[in-house]
Amino acid sequence: METNMWPFIFNILLIAQLVESESVLAKIATILPSDEKRLFAISKISIAIDIAQLKIKTYNFGDRNITFNVSYADSQCSDSHGMNHAIDMYMKKMVDVFFGPNCDYSVAPVARQVTFWNLPLISGGAMARSFMKKNADFPLLTRAGPTNFNKLSNFIVDMFAFMRWKAGYIIYDRNEQKGVLEEFCNLFATSLHYETKYDYYKMEDVLNERKILVEKIGINNGDPT
Repeated sequence: METNMWPFIFNILLIAQLVESESVLAKIATILPSDEKRLFAISKISIAIDIAQLKIKTYNFGDRNITFNVSYADSQCSDSHGMNHAIDMYMKKMVDVFFGPNCDYSVAPVARQVTFWNLPLISGGAMARSFMKKNADFPLLTRAGPTNFNKLSNFIVDMFAFMRWKAGYIIYDRNEQKGVLEEFCNLFATSLHYETKYDYYKMEDVLNERKILVEKIGINNGDPT
């Protein structure tokens, strides 16, 4: 993950070099989870940022010179902690651009607020369907992640069309894969439901999975006609 992210971050820093005509200090506020189990943990992304900065120093831009000051804060993948750190960094004049938050519930309030601060926010997360409303709610948000739930849902729709499958049923556990992202499966199932209109069932506190699968799926959803 850390080695795959640095080229993108390098391009961001490179653009900063090209648009400036004098020596300046560019302040990057990075709000990510410290938990190393998370997909975009500080320990992983900080390596990518360090590599990008070292790469930038090998380029000759003549009189153009820019120094990067990168600060980090633990979002805890929380809407309250992420927003609190964003406000704190803004009030202390520590930010020209936000890297993160990435967890959906953490990035949503910050991505809305930066509109009023006129500051860009770049996130490797923000995967939920609601982030499609870029112009209305998130005009300064750039989603730079490898994928998002909209693309995954479209892939499944295309796959169903290719295979000529006409029936489907979404079964998921709301909190499965929460180590990657809070309510990962819930957010994906929501996006898929809106794209396909398939019925769904939450596998929460289920004691007899076999019974649920028989009752909710049976053989009806296997009928190709």
